[in-house]
Amino acid sequence: MCGFVGEINPTGGVDPQILYRMNNALQHRGPDESGIVVADNRTWGLAHRRLNIVDPAGGRQPMTDPSGRRTLVFNGEIYDDARIRRDLERDGYPFQGYSDTEVVLALYCRHGIDAVGHLRGEFALVIIDEDRREAFLVRDRMGIKPLFFMPLADRWLIASEVKGIFQDDRVPREVDPTGLLGAIAVADVPGRSVFRGVRQVRNAHYLRVDLQTLAWSEHRYWDALEGRQKEDSTRFEDQVDAVRSSVDEAIRLRLRADVPVGAYLSGGVDSSIVASQAARQVSHLHAFGLAFEDSPRHNEFAFAQDVARRNANIALHRVPVTYREMVRRLPETVWHLERPFANLHSVAKLICARYARQYVRCVLTGDGGDEAFCGYSTHWLQNELEQANYSLSAVRGKLKAMRREAAKIGGNRYYLSVGLARKIGPETAFLADSLGFRPCDVATGLSVENGVKLLMDQEVTRNIASPTAELVRELSKLVPRSTGWPHATLLQYVQLNSSVPEYINLVADRTENAGSMEARMPLFDHRVVELAMGLPLGSKLHGDQEKWVLRQAYKDVLPESVLRRRKQAFLAPPAPYSSPEGRMLVETYLSPSAIKEVGVWSPARIAVLRTLRRLMPRNRFVNQVTNIVLTTQIMMDQFIVHRPSWRMT
Repeated sequence: MCGFVGEINPTGGVDPQILYRMNNALQHRGPDESGIVVADNRTWGLAHRRLNIVDPAGGRQPMTDPSGRRTLVFNGEIYDDARIRRDLERDGYPFQGYSDTEVVLALYCRHGIDAVGHLRGEFALVIIDEDRREAFLVRDRMGIKPLFFMPLADRWLIASEVKGIFQDDRVPREVDPTGLLGAIAVADVPGRSVFRGVRQVRNAHYLRVDLQTLAWSEHRYWDALEGRQKEDSTRFEDQVDAVRSSVDEAIRLRLRADVPVGAYLSGGVDSSIVASQAARQVSHLHAFGLAFEDSPRHNEFAFAQDVARRNANIALHRVPVTYREMVRRLPETVWHLERPFANLHSVAKLICARYARQYVRCVLTGDGGDEAFCGYSTHWLQNELEQANYSLSAVRGKLKAMRREAAKIGGNRYYLSVGLARKIGPETAFLADSLGFRPCDVATGLSVENGVKLLMDQEVTRNIASPTAELVRELSKLVPRSTGWPHATLLQYVQLNSSVPEYINLVADRTENAGSMEARMPLFDHRVVELAMGLPLGSKLHGDQEKWVLRQAYKDVLPESVLRRRKQAFLAPPAPYSSPEGRMLVETYLSPSAIKEVGVWSPARIAVLRTLRRLMPRNRFVNQVTNIVLTTQIMMDQFIVHRPSWRMT
């Protein structure tokens, strides 16, 4: 886990002091050391913040190759670097240390930009190549690591987080209304951001930038469907073996570090697999599980305890989270995420990261299992709708049965499905025209978009484009239109190119970095994803049982309580904002004067929302809308209205 910033300026105007300030804004991403390199003619500069995980002495950045002509800044981890290093050593590359950063630079010296196809791991990087007079900006296949850029008329600014770019006082700081609405409704349109003029390198892409003219082009180097590993065997047992072998290898590779490595253990299937298998390969594993003190319905810690009891060398830490603490940490979380959000689970993750940092500097997580192995109820619903030719009446009975089951067991497994089914209506027909099917997630985004616009100021909505329509246009360039792909598989593909890099991995990256921690995601290993995408849909969805092949692969590892439990979305309980800190936030950011100053929301409609909040403080829908409006207001205050610098509250 690291962070970096940079500037490309053909006129020679790179200011090292500004670059230094930009870099310091990312100190939380790399508290151990920093470095800066500026070209002699000041046409480019790179700066880096580092968290030492592997080779503290030999991995300092920015790093320059032996010729002095190529310079790299790198954020992330490469997990098969030992194999690559051996090949390059045979070719005579003079390695000075054993960091993966040096391997990436050496691989580029040998293969050019084609080197990115050889990398296994999560990464964002920038390479300045003086010989080619080009810069390359690269983001990993799953978009686990962030990489923002701001192309201006005479220069480019680059940063791991937008707050780095905003340290340059010459940069205009404005919200992008379409990007803002997209962040709320569809988890961001790939390549966009919440801020006007600030863009992000899309997952599995690299940019090529001319250092003299700033002309640039975008290139895709990997695709989840084109790269899938087609499982030839029709025997389900062989598929189970292949999944276990692939996942075990991904976990083993991610245990390499020069510092202690722990794991998050929520008690769900995915984190339980990762923690259990990691514990088998180390002598002692610190694991961390959240416990929502105020809401037994959301508290899954008992399942984490069941897993720990089966693994003697897991030291399970209970991380208590209360309404009051979540509300207190809300502004800080907005500062790190740089976007609004509807549920406070990201706040809980930040609290967990801060706690875990007392014991470890790196954690393995269960992120990726749902997306790779059809773990969401939306995958089941998409398959049922396809079989019923998108007739809601044909699936309504099953949905009602699921709702009754969810109410009985006290989970929230199917509330999303029930809501989604009401939204696959005639107004979503354009999705089939553009994508060849009607993905549930995008249909929901359209509904959220229309609802949020009702709360916005008319001046804002007058100039706003539809982020859902923009997302569909982007996806239409990627989603295969050939027959034969199950719609649930296509929904996975949509998620891997939208919500995964633009929200799920963003939350993981920012909350871990807020605690100066590195998160590693074995189930988002691209080879695991390629294998999962090549499996028959029936191996992943077994009736209404999600992640079937993954469950069967680890049925000897998981306790019965975890193996058989239904999927429960990781959501924080609705915070009533009744604590002194909560009342202060509402009065500060949702007052008529604050709403008017920011200018995003309709003052009259927010006044109605505040009344509803007082009458129904624990209503889930009212709470989600309150969170969206409140976090938008906080974000605008931190980044637009005032100078972007964090002030602990």
